[in-house]
Amino acid sequence: MSVFRGEMKQITFIVITSIITADLLSALNSRKKKENIPIFSEYLGQMNWYDANATCRSMKMKLPVREDLERAYNAGITRGWNQENFLYWTSEESRAEEAYYFSIFTGNMRDSCCIPKSEVWNVRCIRF
Repeated sequence: MSVFRGEMKQITFIVITSIITADLLSALNSRKKKENIPIFSEYLGQMNWYDANATCRSMKMKLPVREDLERAYNAGITRGWNQENFLYWTSEESRAEEAYYFSIFTGNMRDSCCIPKSEVWNVRCIRF
């Protein structure tokens, strides 16, 4: 009889935990939609702009614009991201051979400017 009670407690715990987790994920996704924060991919490493763009496209995603990264920064999403090399590529091109980056150190898109697309920086993609 005590074994059965122990199993029932464990099953009850699993069911309650699953419900709480599902509710929490739903609330987080709802909050992201309200704040218009895109869903980012996992960290994809460092690469040049051309490879970053191609990698995102192969995943049916795209590089974020500076505003996407600024919203993510302000929402606290970038806190756990690569802090050593804190510059991330954006999809925004400034000239034929240059593109904009975003610094998750400052979180201010006005601090970002143009760097050669051949340089190697951090990459995360977003769903569109």
